[in-house]
Amino acid sequence: FDEPHAEIDRENRLHVLHCSAPRAWSYAIIGLNGQLLSHSTLLETKSRPHFKRTADGEIAVIGGMTEATAAQAAAARSVVPKLSTRPNEKPRGN
Repeated sequence: FDEPHAEIDRENRLHVLHCSAPRAWSYAIIGLNGQLLSHSTLLETKSRPHFKRTADGEIAVIGGMTEATAAQAAAARSVVPKLSTRPNEKPRGN
């Protein structure tokens, strides 16, 4: 597990990224009054998620994949038909 990472954006919102489980990261945005504005779970892909400050002062998360995107990718991979679902008919010769 890694230490939590925290950054403050140009609107004084706190962005927190921390490892919540092996290969899973929790990302939260907290407002000035301590209210949770946004929360998401990121999964490690080829690289660990990390913060990057953009040219306009915003905070971006680079690396990883959101849990929803990972679920969509897994569903897309499962659409491939199984070998057992092939038609029983043999091709006819000419």
